[in-house]
Amino acid sequence: MARLNSGHSVPRIGFGTWNANANAEQSLSDETLVEEAIRAGARSLDTAMIYGNEIDVGRAIKTVVDEGIVRRDDLFVSTKLWSTYHTHEGVVTGCRESLRRLGVERVDLYFVHAPWAFKAGAPTSPLDVTPEWIRKWDPDEFRHVWTGMERLVDLGLARSIGVSNFSVKKLNDVLARGVRIPPAVNQVESHPYLQQNEMLEYCRRNGIVMSAFSPLGSPSRGPSNRRPDDPVLLDDPLLAQIAEVRRCTVAQVALAWAMHRGVVPVTKSSSRRHVEEDIRAFDVALTSEDVSRLSELDCNFRYLRMESFRAVGETTADLWDE
Repeated sequence: MARLNSGHSVPRIGFGTWNANANAEQSLSDETLVEEAIRAGARSLDTAMIYGNEIDVGRAIKTVVDEGIVRRDDLFVSTKLWSTYHTHEGVVTGCRESLRRLGVERVDLYFVHAPWAFKAGAPTSPLDVTPEWIRKWDPDEFRHVWTGMERLVDLGLARSIGVSNFSVKKLNDVLARGVRIPPAVNQVESHPYLQQNEMLEYCRRNGIVMSAFSPLGSPSRGPSNRRPDDPVLLDDPLLAQIAEVRRCTVAQVALAWAMHRGVVPVTKSSSRRHVEEDIRAFDVALTSEDVSRLSELDCNFRYLRMESFRAVGETTADLWDE
């Protein structure tokens, strides 16, 4: 478990549900996939309003709890506030709606899904959002969003609160303006090709846990985030070499590397077997030489560029403050 600044703890590896069944070995509902993941040992579940599967995740939780496989308190449940709710009151509204869909009284961690905010009346679906709907980052406006997040803790709707897709600059903008309850987690894309060393060091200095989505290079990402010349992380020869020596899978090497750094990876698996394999990444002992060699793979390569969330006049570099 990784200790959070809120006093609670999060399992060292999470089960993600974005695009959950894209690579499923058979046609399974998100509800069934989450059930299978819990039966296989997953205890941290990561979803979001915009994923459109909170109801499925909630049904899976109810099933395994009713069957006595786990207690509700054995599970660490996270979900996220979408960009159409970026106001003080909108935060509470968005959270309550997610709780209703999940069928739970509170979540263990509630994220601001992204720093970009949408103007009033913007379409809910990201596919329908154009740059004209997107507001440029304004840390003073975001202060109202964060006080809404703090209120969720006061109301008992969320045990811990965090952010996602925040750069070092934007996270520093938040902390520099003073917060009553600091973010417990920043969840960002991270893997051997995008190691986020500056972010990791910043989080360590400020008592924030860094969580990694797409720790395996997002092999199931959709066509809008895919280019023909994108490198395939799981085909990397160095990862394969280390996996052969350590007698494990390439995915286990990538996950073990993240946990070795103190990062909490959130991975998605399409079968119980893959969930069990991912959990066994705990047993993979990388050497300091392994870690040193893997550090050389960093090339600041993003699989999820989020280019559709640029405001008018912004570049992708502006989006990530690079």
